[in-house]
Amino acid sequence: MLYLLLPNLTMQWSDIPATSTIKLARENGADLSRLPWQPSERPVTTTVIRWAMRHGVPCSTGLILHAGDFSVITHPEEIRQTHADAKRSREEFAASPAGQLTEHLTPGSAEQGRQLEAKVDESTAKALEKADRKLQESLAVKPDERVVAHWRALGGIVPTPA
Repeated sequence: MLYLLLPNLTMQWSDIPATSTIKLARENGADLSRLPWQPSERPVTTTVIRWAMRHGVPCSTGLILHAGDFSVITHPEEIRQTHADAKRSREEFAASPAGQLTEHLTPGSAEQGRQLEAKVDESTAKALEKADRKLQESLAVKPDERVVAHWRALGGIVPTPA
């Protein structure tokens, strides 16, 4: 899958094999903006633009982003959100009549749940640290001046630092 980042700070997507399509476009000078694109609900953040300045592929209307590589941006937040949702669900269950009944029927289940939650929290923290590190590494790459110039020529805003 590919994303198309536009200077008006919207994104579109196309369900086309990313690696081979980008490779062919680079080899043949093809304009990937001519692919069939659909509107995307994915928000454009400063991090998205900064990442695109390093990893984007210019086309006539914006920058093409490899969706698989792009996931480095979204992965940390997905981990945070999933963990928060799971924690909220566990707390709601523990406070519910069903949770209280479970503890009554199987004494000690609440404590076992707390122990398991502590292990999940520890595992999540490690996964989040790794995902954040990968994102920072991908942003540590020097911006591609050709991509930055192309983006500016299209009227795109380049954050500081780029």
